[in-house]
Parts: sequence; C-alpha cells; structure tokens
Amino acid sequence: MLLLLFLALMAERFSRREQAVFERQSSVNSESLYILKGKSAWLATAFCSVILFLAFVLPVAILLGYAITYFDKAWNVEFFSYAWQSLKVAGIVSLVTIFLSILVVFYQRVSKSTYPLIPGRLASTGYALPGTVLAIAVLLPLTLLENSINVALEPYNLDIGLLLTGSIITIIIAYVVRFYAIAHGAIESSFLRISPSLDMASQSMGKSQGQTLRLVHLPLLRRGLLTAALLVFIECMKELPAALLLRPFGFESLATHVFQYVSDEQLELASVSALFIVVVGFIPLYFINRSMEQRS
Repeated sequence: MLLLLFLALMAERFSRREQAVFERQSSVNSESLYILKGKSAWLATAFCSVILFLAFVLPVAILLGYAITYFDKAWNVEFFSYAWQSLKVAGIVSLVTIFLSILVVFYQRVSKSTYPLIPGRLASTGYALPGTVLAIAVLLPLTLLENSINVALEPYNLDIGLLLTGSIITIIIAYVVRFYAIAHGAIESSFLRISPSLDMASQSMGKSQGQTLRLVHLPLLRRGLLTAALLVFIECMKELPAALLLRPFGFESLATHVFQYVSDEQLELASVSALFIVVVGFIPLYFINRSMEQRS
C-alpha cells in the first residue's frame, strides 16, 4: 500500500513539475463562473439540498432527538472528561504536525539536493494506512524501545514502566503519522503561492534563511497554517481505530465512547458525545470556508 501510494504521489508531482502558481489579488476569475438560471438552477439546488438533508440534517436531527430525550443520562461527568481528553490530544497533534510540516516544506523550498521532495512524500504516506494497521506499526517499535530502555536501566534499579505505550504518547505519535499528510498538503500549497522573488529580496537585505521564514513566510502562511491546524484537529476528534487499539487504561475519547455505546446498541446514551463531535468539526469547517471566501 505504501509503495503504490508513493508511486502515485510521484506520478502526480511529475505531471505538474513545470507548474508554478503564486499569490494573486484574486484567486477566482468571476468571468469564468457559469451561473445557472431557471429550471437548471432549481434542479441543482434541489439535488444539493437532498444530499445535505440525507447526509447531515437527518442524522443530526435524530441525534438531537436522542440527546433531548436521554439528556440526564448522557450529560454527565464522564462526558466532560472524554471531551477534554479528545480536545487535548487533537490540540497537541495539530501543533506537532504544523511544526513538522513547516520544517519539511521549508527544507523543500531551500534545499539544493537532487530530490528535496522525498522526505515530505515519505512522511505523507501514513495517511493511506488504515488506522488498525498504523496502530500496530506504531505500537511494535515503541514496545521494543520501551523494553530496551528498561533493560538498560536495570543495573541502576530504575524502571520507566509503560511510559510510552501506557500513556497518550503512543496515540499522539500515531495521529501525527496518520494526519501529517493533511498539514503537509495545506502548508505546501500555501508555500507554493509565495513568489521566490520574496526570498531573493530577503537575502539581498542580509536576512538568513531562518529570518526569512520567521519574518516573510510565516506572516504570509497564517491562513494556510490555520486551515491545516483545523483540518488535523477535525480528523483527530473523529479517529477511532487507532484510538481503540492504542488508548491506555482509563483513557476514553469521544469517538471510543460513542463506539462502545453503539456496539451495545445504546446509541441514544452517546448522543450528546456524538453531537459534540459534529459541532466541534462544524465550527472549524465554517472558519475554513470563510477563509477561502475571503481569499477569493
């Protein structure tokens, strides 16, 4: 799977190797927009409305009905605990993936090596792995590392125990591997809109590469960074397979909490948690769309 994905990414990159798109005042040409009128406009609106109703309005309405009916049972201390744990992990993963993506994409921009894109492409392949496979792939090396550290510390009567596999560190690492591709893609596309002439102007003023990144690139990347962080945050909130396999004892995310009740055919008791995931995902999506509209 990784090999096929890597080849596909290389083929896609090779197909547009000569393309370069830099920032313009407007990214949308209003003259190229086709405006529907009359019957065509009504049919298009009806088609989109049906999809919206079936995919979003109807499921949310059902969950909302369950939440109102079983509010006393679903709104409890456990819900707040699981919500905080989900938000905490998603926030940490978002920050880590953004930081790593900035470093890798900036390396691609300034590197003089023959194949500067390989590190980013290899790091992005984790998104193609199913959560279960990724969880096993992360758990095995961390277990070996943990055991090796404990063996090395035995002469000193020290023991770190399950510091890695018994904490949220494992989940964070798995999420970073899985969702790095999202942050990388968003930040890379934002970087490509920055004209190389800005880098040259910064160098002509005696600025180092680090100063160019901090003073020139990062201010221009604010929208791209926000979009990448929000997308990763949404994905982390609803990730289930990896969380089920890697969660330490006593750790529950909202996704695993909902899964447990659904497995027991008690969806109504997890309705508040499910709605919270929807709301948390909807709010960032709203700001992403607003950002795209402002950019256009």
